[in-house]
Amino acid sequence: LTPLITAAAGLTSETHGYFAGGYATSPSPGVLDSILQHPFASDTVATDIADMSETKLGLSGSTDTVYGFLMCGSSGASDRKTVDKYIYGSASTATAIGDMTEPGNTTGGASSLTHGYAFGRYKNASNTKHDYIDKFNFSGSFSSSGSMSLGAAFSVRQGMSGASSATHGYHAGGTDNASAFNGIGRVDFAADG
Repeated sequence: LTPLITAAAGLTSETHGYFAGGYATSPSPGVLDSILQHPFASDTVATDIADMSETKLGLSGSTDTVYGFLMCGSSGASDRKTVDKYIYGSASTATAIGDMTEPGNTTGGASSLTHGYAFGRYKNASNTKHDYIDKFNFSGSFSSSGSMSLGAAFSVRQGMSGASSATHGYHAGGTDNASAFNGIGRVDFAADG
């Protein structure tokens, strides 16, 4: 990646990997709005091909076969709750399609065939962590389902990772700043359980 980036979101099409937002440590430090593209077929430098609707770091991503979705994050000074929709392979700026229930850094994302999920939330303004799991529809108008509990074994936290199978979304690890966690939890796509 050029520049050096931390706290970006990752997306995957059939042919490319995408890296969105994050914080550039050099050559010009700051929060980014860039969307970088890297082809799976060759070991080349990622190319800056588009922008998000706003600058943000600590965001998460979901994907379907045509679009990438970039959720929440932070500008560094303020928390974001925007969901951007990006058309894979285009040089067009991502479009803001709606908002999650609460702003903040979402650090784990998952995807079913029809919906995106965002796990956890850290709010910079209040220095608080939350157990939100938000869900939104990939097609049609944007809608968020609100919060669902991570359960007693998965208390409020930040810094989680996310993954997807055909039937479930998974969130793993994280921290509440006092402790680090090694648990893996899952959400049933069919039942939102």
